[in-house]
Amino acid sequence: GGNIIYSNQNSILAIWLIGKKVSEMVNLLHLEAELLKVEKTFKRHGKWRKLSIRPPEIRIQESWEPLEKSVAQILNRIFYIRSLPICTGMFGPCRETQPQLLLSTRKSDMDKVELARAQFNSLVSDLRMLAIFSGSTIERVAM
Repeated sequence: GGNIIYSNQNSILAIWLIGKKVSEMVNLLHLEAELLKVEKTFKRHGKWRKLSIRPPEIRIQESWEPLEKSVAQILNRIFYIRSLPICTGMFGPCRETQPQLLLSTRKSDMDKVELARAQFNSLVSDLRMLAIFSGSTIERVAM
């Protein structure tokens, strides 16, 4: 009898962990959708450029979990946007000097997702100062 209860507890824990992982991935999908709106706004107004400088970039490792790779891709897109001439002209150069450390210092998946959310929301706050984003439907992302 005891083994069945233990097994059920493991199943409940496994389901809970899967639920947490799914929730974090859903949050990342929401972030990616809002980030796509940002990129489309730049493109629609002719402000999307191939950069002459290399923006800060997190080097994504093959061994990383999918969630960690997604967070890194989102952060790299944010760094790219912050390095666009329209952004550097208004806000100065992208201030991220050690992008690799951003992820490596965050231990839990939730912390990594929260990092991406905070970076995105900071970007949105800045972009609202640009004329091309006045009246924009881009929203800060809550968790």
